[in-house]
Amino acid sequence: MNKLHNILIAVLVVIVAVLFFFLAFGNRGLVDMYNLKREVARLAQKNQELEKENTRLRRTMYRLLEDPAYLESVARKELGMVARDEFIYDFKKQSEKAEK
Repeated sequence: MNKLHNILIAVLVVIVAVLFFFLAFGNRGLVDMYNLKREVARLAQKNQELEKENTRLRRTMYRLLEDPAYLESVARKELGMVARDEFIYDFKKQSEKAEK
């Protein structure tokens, strides 16, 4: 009876060890769950950053559509545009003139 009892305990220990192994490392196990939680946190942070960028772009779009002064300033800065009654003077440094 004692030998049978020891074998039964050993089998139970092996079964518990195998179950623990699958619980920790198996598909949808603890390690997998930890990695998924980290991924969810990373994606939530990325989503928040994208929402802020969308808000900024939406404000810029509305300003471009509704504010002529802002549209003019963007056209001047980014496209180098000037008004009809303006002149452009291109002052080059002496070193640039000498190179040509």
